[in-house]
Amino acid sequence: MDRTSDLVGIAADKFTLKFAVFHTLFNLVGVVLMLPAINLLVRFLEMLLRDKIEDPDIARPLFLNDAASDFPDTALQVIIRETAPLAYSAFEILAHGLNLRRTDITSDRNLDTV
Repeated sequence: MDRTSDLVGIAADKFTLKFAVFHTLFNLVGVVLMLPAINLLVRFLEMLLRDKIEDPDIARPLFLNDAASDFPDTALQVIIRETAPLAYSAFEILAHGLNLRRTDITSDRNLDTV
C-alpha cells in the first residue's frame, strides 16, 4: 500500500488517501481471487436459490393469450386482470411490512393512532 501510494504521489501523512488506496487494492485482490471461481459460485447459487413453486400453474398467466393481443382494448383489459392480483398481494405484503393490516390502511382511521 505504501509503495502504491508513493507511486501515485500520495504524501506519507495523507492517511485518508492511503486508506482509499488500501480499500481499492483490497477490492482488486478480491475480484482477482473470485474470478476463477465465478462459474462454480454461479452454479452453487443457482442450486441454492432455485425456484420452489409448489403449484407450477401459479406462474402461468390466467387471462393472457395470443387472441388478447389482437385488439388494444382487449389487451388492456387482460393486462389489468393479470396485474390486479399482483397489486393486491404487493399491497398486503407492504402493509404487513409496516406492521399494519390492509383494513387499517383503507379505513378512515388516523394511521398515527393505528
